[in-house]
Amino acid sequence: MPGFSDPVLILSGDELDELRRRSVSSHARYYDAMVADLASRFDDLPPEGLWSLEEPDYSDNLEICFSLVVNAGIAYHVSQDDRWLSLASRWLEQWVSEGTADESKVKGSYLVGFHVMALAYGLDLFG
Repeated sequence: MPGFSDPVLILSGDELDELRRRSVSSHARYYDAMVADLASRFDDLPPEGLWSLEEPDYSDNLEICFSLVVNAGIAYHVSQDDRWLSLASRWLEQWVSEGTADESKVKGSYLVGFHVMALAYGLDLFG
């Protein structure tokens, strides 16, 4: 059995496909709930097309960074091995720089709310 210091791929191709489908599904649930909540705060109906937002080009990179930060953080807390902390720190830096490339695109994306919460969670992992 591999130790915590030997990262290995533990998912098969089928499991990765299922994980991708679940990720898309959970994004949709989060997005729909956020739209409903924000729409309920308007006195009038929101402008037509307000929620027709395209996912930004850098979205996949944000997802990869998020997964690596959280998983490396969990591995660090389980193993107390500083190599995991270093890995998570490097990807956290990449994550932050990835999301700030174009401020107008960032502000226009529904993913911002999700990633702000996820970033707070990632930072909380490291105190």
